[in-house]
Amino acid sequence: MSDILLSSVVQGSRACVCGLGIHASLSLASTILSGRISKVLKYNPVNPNCLKFGAFLGGFAGVYRLARDLLQRYQILYGQGKNSSYIALAAALAGLTSAIQPAHTRHTIMLLLASRALASLLKRWQAATGLRIPSAVFLAMVIVNSTILVQTSLQHPDALPPSYYKSIQRWSCVYNDTNITQIFRPCPDQLERLTCHEVIHPGQSCLQFSLLSTAMAWKHALKLYMTLSAIPLVFRAKQLLKTPAPMLARLAKTVARSTAYLGVSCTIGFSTICAASRNKYIRQNFNTPQGRLPDLVGLLIGLAMSIPAAIEPASRWYELAMYTTPLTLHVIIRHMQLNHLIPTTRNSSVFFFAAAMAVIMQAYERQQKTIPTWLASFLRYLVH
Repeated sequence: MSDILLSSVVQGSRACVCGLGIHASLSLASTILSGRISKVLKYNPVNPNCLKFGAFLGGFAGVYRLARDLLQRYQILYGQGKNSSYIALAAALAGLTSAIQPAHTRHTIMLLLASRALASLLKRWQAATGLRIPSAVFLAMVIVNSTILVQTSLQHPDALPPSYYKSIQRWSCVYNDTNITQIFRPCPDQLERLTCHEVIHPGQSCLQFSLLSTAMAWKHALKLYMTLSAIPLVFRAKQLLKTPAPMLARLAKTVARSTAYLGVSCTIGFSTICAASRNKYIRQNFNTPQGRLPDLVGLLIGLAMSIPAAIEPASRWYELAMYTTPLTLHVIIRHMQLNHLIPTTRNSSVFFFAAAMAVIMQAYERQQKTIPTWLASFLRYLVH
Protein backbone atom coordinates (compact mmCIF):
# COMPACT_ATOMS: atom_id res chain seq x y z
CA MET A 1 0.00 0.00 0.00
CA SER A 2 2.78 2.45 0.94
CA ASP A 3 4.61 1.82 -2.36
CA ILE A 4 1.45 2.60 -4.33
CA LEU A 5 0.83 5.79 -2.36
CA LEU A 6 4.44 6.95 -2.79
CA SER A 7 4.46 6.32 -6.55
CA SER A 8 1.16 8.21 -6.87
CA VAL A 9 2.53 11.24 -5.03
CA VAL A 10 5.71 11.25 -7.13
CA GLN A 11 3.74 10.91 -10.39
CA GLY A 12 1.30 13.61 -9.33
CA SER A 13 4.12 16.03 -8.47
CA ARG A 14 5.79 15.38 -11.81
CA ALA A 15 2.52 15.96 -13.69
CA CYS A 16 1.90 19.17 -11.70
CA VAL A 17 5.26 20.61 -12.80
CA CYS A 18 4.47 19.50 -16.37
CA GLY A 19 1.08 21.26 -16.21
CA LEU A 20 2.65 24.50 -14.98
CA GLY A 21 5.14 24.39 -17.85
CA ILE A 22 2.51 23.62 -20.48
CA HIS A 23 0.14 26.38 -19.35
CA ALA A 24 2.94 28.97 -19.07
CA SER A 25 4.34 28.03 -22.50
CA LEU A 26 0.98 28.11 -24.28
CA SER A 27 0.02 31.39 -22.62
CA LEU A 28 3.33 32.95 -23.66
CA ALA A 29 2.99 31.63 -27.22
CA SER A 30 -0.55 33.05 -27.43
CA THR A 31 0.68 36.40 -26.10
CA ILE A 32 3.51 36.53 -28.65
CA LEU A 33 1.20 35.56 -31.53
CA SER A 34 -1.15 38.38 -30.56
CA GLY A 35 1.60 40.73 -31.70
CA ARG A 36 1.24 43.09 -28.75
CA ILE A 37 4.70 43.87 -27.36
CA SER A 38 3.27 45.49 -24.22
CA LYS A 39 1.51 42.25 -23.30
CA VAL A 40 4.69 40.23 -23.86
CA LEU A 41 6.70 42.55 -21.61
CA LYS A 42 4.06 42.37 -18.87
CA TYR A 43 3.60 38.59 -19.18
CA ASN A 44 3.50 36.79 -15.85
CA PRO A 45 3.89 32.98 -16.22
CA VAL A 46 2.75 32.26 -12.66
CA ASN A 47 -0.90 33.26 -12.38
CA PRO A 48 -3.97 31.68 -10.73
CA ASN A 49 -5.09 29.90 -13.90
CA CYS A 50 -1.61 28.44 -14.39
CA LEU A 51 -1.53 27.17 -10.79
CA LYS A 52 -5.01 25.67 -11.16
CA PHE A 53 -4.01 23.86 -14.35
CA GLY A 54 -0.90 22.47 -12.67
CA ALA A 55 -2.96 21.36 -9.65
CA PHE A 56 -5.53 19.71 -11.93
CA LEU A 57 -2.95 17.82 -14.01
CA GLY A 58 -1.07 16.73 -10.90
CA GLY A 59 -4.30 15.70 -9.20
CA PHE A 60 -5.46 13.72 -12.22
CA ALA A 61 -2.18 11.82 -12.59
CA GLY A 62 -1.90 11.11 -8.86
CA VAL A 63 -5.50 9.98 -8.38
CA TYR A 64 -5.44 7.86 -11.55
CA ARG A 65 -2.20 6.14 -10.58
CA LEU A 66 -3.45 5.49 -7.04
CA ALA A 67 -6.90 4.23 -8.08
CA ARG A 68 -5.59 2.11 -10.97
CA ASP A 69 -2.89 0.37 -8.92
CA LEU A 70 -5.20 -0.25 -5.97
CA LEU A 71 -7.98 -1.65 -8.17
CA GLN A 72 -5.48 -3.74 -10.12
CA ARG A 73 -4.08 -5.21 -6.90
CA TYR A 74 -7.64 -5.94 -5.73
CA GLN A 75 -8.25 -7.88 -8.96
CA ILE A 76 -5.06 -9.89 -8.51
CA LEU A 77 -5.95 -10.74 -4.92
CA TYR A 78 -9.55 -11.71 -5.60
CA GLY A 79 -9.13 -13.25 -9.05
CA GLN A 80 -11.13 -11.05 -11.42
CA GLY A 81 -9.28 -12.38 -14.45
CA LYS A 82 -8.41 -10.02 -17.34
CA ASN A 83 -11.27 -7.60 -16.71
CA SER A 84 -9.93 -4.11 -17.50
CA SER A 85 -12.94 -2.12 -16.31
CA TYR A 86 -10.83 -0.93 -13.37
CA ILE A 87 -8.94 1.33 -15.81
CA ALA A 88 -12.12 3.16 -16.85
CA LEU A 89 -13.22 3.46 -13.22
CA ALA A 90 -9.83 4.85 -12.15
CA ALA A 91 -9.86 7.36 -15.03
CA ALA A 92 -13.41 8.46 -14.21
CA LEU A 93 -12.47 9.06 -10.58
CA ALA A 94 -9.37 10.99 -11.65
CA GLY A 95 -11.44 13.00 -14.11
CA LEU A 96 -13.42 14.49 -11.24
CA THR A 97 -10.31 16.55 -10.38
CA SER A 98 -11.24 18.73 -13.38
CA ALA A 99 -13.51 20.58 -10.92
CA ILE A 100 -10.32 22.45 -9.89
CA GLN A 101 -10.28 24.17 -13.27
CA PRO A 102 -12.29 27.32 -14.09
CA ALA A 103 -15.56 26.35 -15.76
CA HIS A 104 -14.73 27.81 -19.19
CA THR A 105 -11.30 26.13 -19.33
CA ARG A 106 -12.73 22.81 -18.15
CA HIS A 107 -15.46 23.01 -20.77
CA THR A 108 -12.97 23.71 -23.57
CA ILE A 109 -10.74 20.79 -22.58
CA MET A 110 -13.78 18.55 -22.11
CA LEU A 111 -14.98 19.20 -25.67
CA LEU A 112 -11.52 18.39 -27.05
CA LEU A 113 -11.34 15.17 -25.04
CA ALA A 114 -14.91 14.26 -26.00
CA SER A 115 -13.91 14.46 -29.68
CA ARG A 116 -10.95 12.13 -29.04
CA ALA A 117 -13.11 9.74 -27.03
CA LEU A 118 -15.71 9.66 -29.80
CA ALA A 119 -12.99 8.99 -32.40
CA SER A 120 -11.57 6.16 -30.28
CA LEU A 121 -14.98 4.51 -29.87
CA LEU A 122 -15.60 4.77 -33.62
CA LYS A 123 -12.24 3.16 -34.43
CA ARG A 124 -12.91 0.35 -31.97
CA TRP A 125 -16.30 -0.25 -33.56
CA GLN A 126 -14.73 -0.35 -37.02
CA ALA A 127 -12.08 -2.82 -35.83
CA ALA A 128 -14.72 -5.05 -34.21
CA THR A 129 -17.12 -5.06 -37.16
CA GLY A 130 -14.63 -4.82 -40.02
CA LEU A 131 -16.71 -2.06 -41.61
CA ARG A 132 -15.13 1.04 -43.12
CA ILE A 133 -17.01 4.33 -43.26
CA PRO A 134 -16.41 6.30 -46.51
CA SER A 135 -14.55 9.61 -46.13
CA ALA A 136 -17.47 11.41 -47.77
CA VAL A 137 -19.61 10.58 -44.72
CA PHE A 138 -17.20 12.47 -42.47
CA LEU A 139 -17.16 15.43 -44.88
CA ALA A 140 -20.96 15.49 -44.75
CA MET A 141 -20.80 15.42 -40.94
CA VAL A 142 -18.39 18.38 -40.96
CA ILE A 143 -20.66 20.38 -43.27
CA VAL A 144 -23.82 19.64 -41.25
CA ASN A 145 -22.13 20.31 -37.90
CA SER A 146 -20.46 23.52 -39.11
CA THR A 147 -23.72 24.77 -40.62
CA ILE A 148 -25.49 24.33 -37.27
CA LEU A 149 -22.62 25.98 -35.35
CA VAL A 150 -22.49 29.02 -37.65
CA GLN A 151 -26.27 29.46 -37.56
CA THR A 152 -26.23 29.17 -33.77
CA SER A 153 -23.45 31.75 -33.40
CA LEU A 154 -25.40 34.21 -35.57
CA GLN A 155 -28.89 33.73 -34.14
CA HIS A 156 -28.76 31.69 -30.88
CA PRO A 157 -25.40 32.39 -29.19
CA ASP A 158 -26.74 31.38 -25.75
CA ALA A 159 -26.67 27.76 -26.92
CA LEU A 160 -22.91 27.82 -27.61
CA PRO A 161 -20.15 27.20 -25.04
CA PRO A 162 -19.11 30.73 -23.87
CA SER A 163 -15.42 30.12 -24.60
CA TYR A 164 -16.20 28.91 -28.13
CA TYR A 165 -18.43 31.93 -28.83
CA LYS A 166 -15.70 34.30 -27.60
CA SER A 167 -13.18 32.62 -29.91
CA ILE A 168 -15.58 33.10 -32.84
CA GLN A 169 -15.84 36.81 -32.06
CA ARG A 170 -12.04 37.11 -31.91
CA TRP A 171 -11.81 35.39 -35.28
CA SER A 172 -14.52 37.42 -36.95
CA CYS A 173 -12.37 40.57 -36.85
CA VAL A 174 -15.02 43.34 -36.92
CA TYR A 175 -18.10 41.35 -35.95
CA ASN A 176 -19.19 41.49 -32.35
CA ASP A 177 -22.24 40.65 -30.29
CA THR A 178 -23.71 44.15 -30.74
CA ASN A 179 -23.60 44.52 -34.51
CA ILE A 180 -24.62 40.91 -35.19
CA THR A 181 -27.60 41.45 -32.87
CA GLN A 182 -28.61 44.56 -34.83
CA ILE A 183 -28.74 42.51 -38.03
CA PHE A 184 -29.84 38.98 -37.09
CA ARG A 185 -31.39 38.93 -33.60
CA PRO A 186 -34.32 40.59 -31.81
CA CYS A 187 -33.45 44.21 -31.01
CA PRO A 188 -36.46 46.05 -29.53
CA ASP A 189 -34.59 49.38 -29.17
CA GLN A 190 -34.34 49.83 -32.95
CA LEU A 191 -37.04 51.27 -35.20
CA GLU A 192 -35.92 49.14 -38.14
CA ARG A 193 -33.40 46.41 -38.87
CA LEU A 194 -30.02 47.89 -39.83
CA THR A 195 -27.74 46.89 -42.72
CA CYS A 196 -24.05 46.08 -42.84
CA HIS A 197 -23.29 49.61 -44.13
CA GLU A 198 -24.73 51.10 -40.95
CA VAL A 199 -23.26 48.86 -38.24
CA ILE A 200 -20.38 46.79 -39.62
CA HIS A 201 -18.43 48.80 -42.19
CA PRO A 202 -19.70 52.42 -42.37
CA GLY A 203 -17.86 54.39 -45.03
CA GLN A 204 -16.71 51.27 -46.91
CA SER A 205 -18.23 49.25 -49.70
CA CYS A 206 -18.97 45.59 -49.10
CA LEU A 207 -16.16 44.68 -51.53
CA GLN A 208 -13.57 46.81 -49.70
CA PHE A 209 -14.68 45.41 -46.37
CA SER A 210 -14.55 41.80 -47.61
CA LEU A 211 -11.04 42.23 -49.03
CA LEU A 212 -9.63 43.83 -45.85
CA SER A 213 -11.36 41.32 -43.58
CA THR A 214 -10.20 38.43 -45.75
CA ALA A 215 -6.56 39.52 -45.34
CA MET A 216 -6.97 39.58 -41.55
CA ALA A 217 -8.74 36.21 -41.53
CA TRP A 218 -6.00 34.51 -43.55
CA LYS A 219 -3.36 35.98 -41.26
CA HIS A 220 -5.16 34.69 -38.15
CA ALA A 221 -5.72 31.28 -39.78
CA LEU A 222 -2.02 30.94 -40.59
CA LYS A 223 -1.04 31.75 -36.99
CA LEU A 224 -3.62 29.35 -35.59
CA TYR A 225 -2.69 26.35 -37.72
CA MET A 226 1.04 26.92 -37.36
CA THR A 227 0.58 26.75 -33.57
CA LEU A 228 -1.79 23.76 -33.63
CA SER A 229 0.37 21.80 -36.07
CA ALA A 230 3.57 22.51 -34.13
CA ILE A 231 2.24 21.23 -30.76
CA PRO A 232 2.27 17.50 -31.74
CA LEU A 233 5.91 17.88 -32.89
CA VAL A 234 6.89 18.49 -29.27
CA PHE A 235 5.91 14.90 -28.49
CA ARG A 236 7.69 13.58 -31.60
CA ALA A 237 10.96 15.43 -31.09
CA LYS A 238 13.14 12.34 -31.66
CA GLN A 239 11.51 11.57 -35.00
CA LEU A 240 11.77 15.25 -35.99
CA LEU A 241 15.51 15.25 -35.34
CA LYS A 242 15.98 12.06 -37.39
CA THR A 243 13.90 13.08 -40.41
CA PRO A 244 13.33 16.86 -40.23
CA ALA A 245 12.80 17.54 -43.95
CA PRO A 246 9.85 15.15 -44.61
CA MET A 247 8.09 16.07 -41.36
CA LEU A 248 8.46 19.82 -41.93
CA ALA A 249 7.29 19.40 -45.54
CA ARG A 250 4.15 17.58 -44.36
CA LEU A 251 3.65 20.26 -41.73
CA ALA A 252 3.86 23.05 -44.33
CA LYS A 253 1.40 21.27 -46.64
CA THR A 254 -1.07 20.66 -43.81
CA VAL A 255 -0.84 24.28 -42.61
CA ALA A 256 -1.33 25.59 -46.17
CA ARG A 257 -4.48 23.53 -46.83
CA SER A 258 -6.00 24.21 -43.42
CA THR A 259 -5.29 27.94 -43.75
CA ALA A 260 -6.92 27.92 -47.19
CA TYR A 261 -10.01 26.17 -45.79
CA LEU A 262 -10.50 28.60 -42.92
CA GLY A 263 -9.55 31.63 -45.04
CA VAL A 264 -11.99 30.78 -47.82
CA SER A 265 -14.71 29.98 -45.28
CA CYS A 266 -14.28 33.38 -43.60
CA THR A 267 -14.24 35.16 -46.97
CA ILE A 268 -17.56 33.55 -47.88
CA GLY A 269 -18.92 34.43 -44.44
CA PHE A 270 -18.07 38.12 -44.78
CA SER A 271 -19.75 38.29 -48.19
CA THR A 272 -22.89 36.33 -47.31
CA ILE A 273 -23.54 38.28 -44.10
CA CYS A 274 -23.40 41.52 -46.09
CA ALA A 275 -25.69 40.03 -48.74
CA ALA A 276 -28.20 38.82 -46.14
CA SER A 277 -28.33 42.22 -44.40
CA ARG A 278 -29.03 44.02 -47.71
CA ASN A 279 -31.34 41.46 -49.36
CA LYS A 280 -34.54 43.21 -50.49
CA TYR A 281 -36.84 40.26 -49.80
CA ILE A 282 -35.51 39.85 -46.25
CA ARG A 283 -35.74 43.57 -45.51
CA GLN A 284 -39.29 43.80 -46.86
CA ASN A 285 -40.64 40.76 -45.05
CA PHE A 286 -38.57 40.66 -41.84
CA ASN A 287 -37.84 44.32 -41.17
CA THR A 288 -39.30 44.35 -37.63
CA PRO A 289 -36.33 44.54 -35.24
CA GLN A 290 -38.41 43.12 -32.37
CA GLY A 291 -38.46 39.80 -34.19
CA ARG A 292 -35.57 37.85 -35.61
CA LEU A 293 -34.64 36.65 -39.05
CA PRO A 294 -35.79 33.11 -39.89
CA ASP A 295 -33.34 30.35 -38.97
CA LEU A 296 -33.10 29.45 -42.65
CA VAL A 297 -31.04 32.61 -43.29
CA GLY A 298 -28.43 31.60 -40.72
CA LEU A 299 -28.45 28.01 -41.98
CA LEU A 300 -27.80 29.11 -45.57
CA ILE A 301 -24.90 31.30 -44.45
CA GLY A 302 -23.55 28.41 -42.38
CA LEU A 303 -23.86 26.02 -45.32
CA ALA A 304 -21.99 28.40 -47.62
CA MET A 305 -19.19 28.76 -45.05
CA SER A 306 -19.00 24.99 -44.43
CA ILE A 307 -18.60 23.72 -47.98
CA PRO A 308 -14.90 24.82 -48.20
CA ALA A 309 -14.13 22.00 -45.72
CA ALA A 310 -13.67 19.94 -48.89
CA ILE A 311 -10.34 21.80 -49.35
CA GLU A 312 -8.92 19.89 -46.39
CA PRO A 313 -7.37 16.48 -47.17
CA ALA A 314 -9.73 13.52 -46.73
CA SER A 315 -7.74 12.35 -43.68
CA ARG A 316 -8.64 15.61 -41.93
CA TRP A 317 -12.38 15.25 -42.55
CA TYR A 318 -12.47 12.52 -39.92
CA GLU A 319 -10.68 14.74 -37.35
CA LEU A 320 -12.93 17.71 -38.08
CA ALA A 321 -16.04 15.55 -37.82
CA MET A 322 -14.94 14.23 -34.44
CA TYR A 323 -14.17 17.76 -33.22
CA THR A 324 -17.41 19.40 -34.38
CA THR A 325 -19.77 16.60 -33.31
CA PRO A 326 -19.43 17.20 -29.52
CA LEU A 327 -19.94 20.93 -30.08
CA THR A 328 -23.08 20.25 -32.12
CA LEU A 329 -24.40 17.87 -29.46
CA HIS A 330 -23.75 20.59 -26.87
CA VAL A 331 -25.80 23.05 -28.96
CA ILE A 332 -28.68 20.59 -29.31
CA ILE A 333 -28.72 19.81 -25.58
CA ARG A 334 -28.48 23.52 -24.71
CA HIS A 335 -31.40 24.33 -27.04
CA MET A 336 -33.46 21.70 -25.24
CA GLN A 337 -32.50 23.20 -21.87
CA LEU A 338 -33.35 26.74 -22.98
CA ASN A 339 -36.74 25.52 -24.17
CA HIS A 340 -37.27 23.70 -20.82
CA LEU A 341 -37.43 20.28 -22.46
CA ILE A 342 -34.73 18.89 -20.15
CA PRO A 343 -33.40 20.21 -16.81
CA THR A 344 -30.20 22.29 -16.56
CA THR A 345 -27.47 20.59 -14.51
CA ARG A 346 -24.71 22.65 -12.90
CA ASN A 347 -21.11 21.49 -13.36
CA SER A 348 -22.22 18.79 -15.80
CA SER A 349 -18.94 19.28 -17.70
CA VAL A 350 -17.10 17.64 -14.77
CA PHE A 351 -18.99 14.39 -15.31
CA PHE A 352 -18.67 14.57 -19.11
CA PHE A 353 -14.93 15.16 -18.61
CA ALA A 354 -14.74 12.07 -16.36
CA ALA A 355 -16.63 9.97 -18.93
CA ALA A 356 -14.36 11.12 -21.76
CA MET A 357 -11.24 10.31 -19.74
CA ALA A 358 -12.61 6.85 -18.93
CA VAL A 359 -12.85 6.09 -22.65
CA ILE A 360 -9.47 7.66 -23.51
CA MET A 361 -7.51 5.97 -20.70
CA GLN A 362 -9.09 2.60 -21.52
CA ALA A 363 -7.91 3.11 -25.09
CA TYR A 364 -4.45 4.22 -23.95
CA GLU A 365 -3.92 1.18 -21.72
CA ARG A 366 -5.42 -1.42 -24.06
CA GLN A 367 -5.87 -0.06 -27.62
CA GLN A 368 -3.38 2.73 -28.25
CA LYS A 369 -3.89 2.64 -32.01
CA THR A 370 -7.31 4.22 -31.51
CA ILE A 371 -5.89 7.51 -30.16
CA PRO A 372 -3.39 9.93 -31.77
CA THR A 373 0.33 9.29 -31.26
CA TRP A 374 0.91 12.67 -29.63
CA LEU A 375 -1.89 12.02 -27.11
CA ALA A 376 -0.51 8.58 -26.27
CA SER A 377 2.96 10.10 -25.76
CA PHE A 378 1.57 12.79 -23.47
CA LEU A 379 -0.42 10.28 -21.39
CA ARG A 380 2.64 8.03 -21.15
CA TYR A 381 4.58 10.87 -19.60
CA LEU A 382 1.65 11.87 -17.41
CA VAL A 383 0.80 8.55 -15.75
CA HIS A 384 3.88 6.31 -16.14
